[in-house]
Amino acid sequence: RILQDELVKKADLLFGPVYEKNAKIVARFALENEIIYVNPLSGNDDITISNRFVYLQSPSFTMEATKAAQYGATFSLPDVVILYGGKEKDSIKAFTYKREIEALGKKVRVVKQFTQDNMNRLGDFMERNNNDSLSHVYVATDNDYAGASIMSALEEYDFKCPIIAPKKWLEIQLIGNDFAPYRRRKIYFVGINYLDMDSSLAVSSFRKNLQEVWHTKPTKLEYYSAVGYESTFFFGTALYNYGNVFSADLKKQGYKEGVLFQGYEYSQQSNSVVPIYSLDENYCLVLVNKLH
Repeated sequence: RILQDELVKKADLLFGPVYEKNAKIVARFALENEIIYVNPLSGNDDITISNRFVYLQSPSFTMEATKAAQYGATFSLPDVVILYGGKEKDSIKAFTYKREIEALGKKVRVVKQFTQDNMNRLGDFMERNNNDSLSHVYVATDNDYAGASIMSALEEYDFKCPIIAPKKWLEIQLIGNDFAPYRRRKIYFVGINYLDMDSSLAVSSFRKNLQEVWHTKPTKLEYYSAVGYESTFFFGTALYNYGNVFSADLKKQGYKEGVLFQGYEYSQQSNSVVPIYSLDENYCLVLVNKLH
């Protein structure tokens, strides 16, 4: 019903909806009416296929895994182990990573799915794969229990190789606030849309302004507020600079630093900037890969 509104049909830019079923409807509408549609939260690039009017504000699942593989290829030794969870996005990331890391010269020893049913056998699996030829482990699941179980196995079997994992691991309640194992086990965090609360003046100012407007301290929804601000700022600027069909112009524009987040580059329909971090001696996240 919303899409039948004449004002919507005459729009230059559409933001949302974010849920997949409605997103597909709006993607078709955008193509038929030649209106740019931005999905600020989704990583599913199905809605962008053969549709130059649809953009993802975040990297797609395939883009995230591709960029992570490019960083993983910089580690020494030949073999790679890939672990993934039960969600569709986990399998997309895992098998994209396999394809990309093999193309970059590594050998994937095993791609293993872990679910609640076989998680208790994780330790045996990790012990079997802990040897001198292992380059690194890529983890494609942000499940808290899986993350805690993997970290426990890494500690128990004294893994020395790097681990590439979701930044959400830093929020696992089962682990608590002891971040020393993350440094000890050389964990590298894929940190899409990471808000630097500690040292970014832009983030500090945004949080202050948000509180002044809404008269409340930012909650867990602060992330969505920041995504909304950043998305409308970036694509609104593109609309202002290039008009309402800017596919070619965004590609020519190249990398653009973000205001609150790390940056944007649209060689495709999803953002291709995928920051990867490690913890320094003060347990602050520091960027370890090139963004462009």
